[in-house]
Amino acid sequence: MNMKEIIIDPIRRFMSGQNKKIYDDAREFVQSQNANFDSIGNGKPEALRTILTDSECYKGNRMKDAKQLMEDLKKDVEEQLNSEKEQALNGAENLRQLIHTMPDYDRLDADQVKEIDQSFESLEYNIKEQSLIAVVRDKIGRYETDEYNRLLTQISAWANEGEEEQIEYITQSELGIRFEKPYLENEDDVESYLKTLQEALLKAIRANKRIRF
Repeated sequence: MNMKEIIIDPIRRFMSGQNKKIYDDAREFVQSQNANFDSIGNGKPEALRTILTDSECYKGNRMKDAKQLMEDLKKDVEEQLNSEKEQALNGAENLRQLIHTMPDYDRLDADQVKEIDQSFESLEYNIKEQSLIAVVRDKIGRYETDEYNRLLTQISAWANEGEEEQIEYITQSELGIRFEKPYLENEDDVESYLKTLQEALLKAIRANKRIRF
């Protein structure tokens, strides 16, 4: 067999046949879902990339394998994305229910309640419409640490309008606790850390702050 039969003809058949479409589809899929692959730790993304970057990918059953990997990965990404969305939406609903338990919430008027509801509705919409797993996690994380604190502070301000000192809500991470050790090693360390934590908590409470768990 000459070079034409060994190399050129197989490449021509590849370029003009169904395998070229599989290659293009798989390559486009990898490019569009690359950010989601970080959340899929089963080795399939690497296996698919290896096939697509192989200079001899037109030979044998490589495109058949690529197609199967692509189909498996589509299912894996969809399942993981749906799982992350469900978890994020459940988290959002838990935050909403916690707000409803606040004594100050019952003192809000209809427009104020509507503003609170709109904040959660916007979050839920953005989560449902998102196609990137990492962004779903980021949205609920940022909402819980930033927007949720703002809502709690706003509710207290509405409910206690006219009072001189306004209540501010913060998370434990915002207490700025500084401990002399990078980890707790013994009972003395625990006692020392708890004392440091208590001092930080009391300082925040005395500054009319409320600390979220």
